[in-house]
Amino acid sequence: DIDVLFGAPFIELAYVLESRYNLNDIPEHLSKLYFFENAWDKFILQGGFFVLHRRNSKFCLDAWRQEIDNLPHWKFDQMALNQIFENHKENKEMRCHLITMERDNYMIEYPTSDEEVQALMDAPRLPNLIHIRNTYTAVHYTEGLRED
Repeated sequence: DIDVLFGAPFIELAYVLESRYNLNDIPEHLSKLYFFENAWDKFILQGGFFVLHRRNSKFCLDAWRQEIDNLPHWKFDQMALNQIFENHKENKEMRCHLITMERDNYMIEYPTSDEEVQALMDAPRLPNLIHIRNTYTAVHYTEGLRED
């Protein structure tokens, strides 16, 4: 997403996710996508940032694309992702496994107001990812991000 900002070096987040979810130990026959829990109740998974393995994510990505392309009422990729998740829960699509990654505020934060964004910018340590819901706000705050 355009409204996801890196607040800390990506390598830190990569090491944590790699060890926590065994990202290097994925069987060839499984198609998996890893998503953070959503901060908003409307959707289970947050589609703005996800982890995949190039070699074995094709089936899930194709299923997601088909939901977007074939159903004109899906106006957002997030809604199509939610449908794939529901299909997975109902065992309709066993070849695609969507893994929910635990959301922790040091990894990813979802500020919803200017005040919350400012509080993050003023904090001693920024989370690895900052997903700002409003693209205008994201552009505004990228201009003033700290260099440290």
